[in-house]
Amino acid sequence: MSQFPNRRLMPFLLMILAVASLGLAACQAAMETKQGGLNEFCNNRDSDCREGLVCEAGVCVMANPAVTDACEQVCMRIDTCGVTEPNCINDCSTEIQNWGDGVIETFASCVVDDLTCEEIGDTANDAAQVCYDRLPLDTERADRCRLLVRELQSCRPGANTNRFQSDCVYLARTAGDELWSNTDGCAESVEFGECSETVDCINQVFKYEENPF
Repeated sequence: MSQFPNRRLMPFLLMILAVASLGLAACQAAMETKQGGLNEFCNNRDSDCREGLVCEAGVCVMANPAVTDACEQVCMRIDTCGVTEPNCINDCSTEIQNWGDGVIETFASCVVDDLTCEEIGDTANDAAQVCYDRLPLDTERADRCRLLVRELQSCRPGANTNRFQSDCVYLARTAGDELWSNTDGCAESVEFGECSETVDCINQVFKYEENPF
């Protein structure tokens, strides 16, 4: 018997191979198209994501023009002072993505226009900390943070509230009105003297996975 297939079968075999090749190519194309899509994994590089998306906290998300513009300016200014941060724009975007637009503008202006190279220091974090500390703290928001801290200390005697106090001030300084309004329910629960509801509200707003109090 011949070792080669019957010639009458060759067209059929070639057709099967062609279909299989097309299927494999389609599968590979689908995988390539899917890579770096919205809400998909990225390895802390914007280049891992499709055009119009940026990598934040390991996930491809829609780029906020205000955030992107501010971080590009901040990182360019830091670079002119000889501070090299390979992931500067990505780290900056991750940090300020939920800040209010006015706060983002104030923060960027501080780094770009106000800081000397000496004040910028040795790392991007040094510059960020200086300008974060200079962000204005609204009096009413600060009062609410103090109210919630006192309530926690009353509801949970002996609990360490330092982390929450720092997180609350951070939110008070950086959040837009819509995001800050999430704390309204926490303040209302204090008025009604509902300790458990206050604690639950704080855990939810500040995304504490484990109750720290």
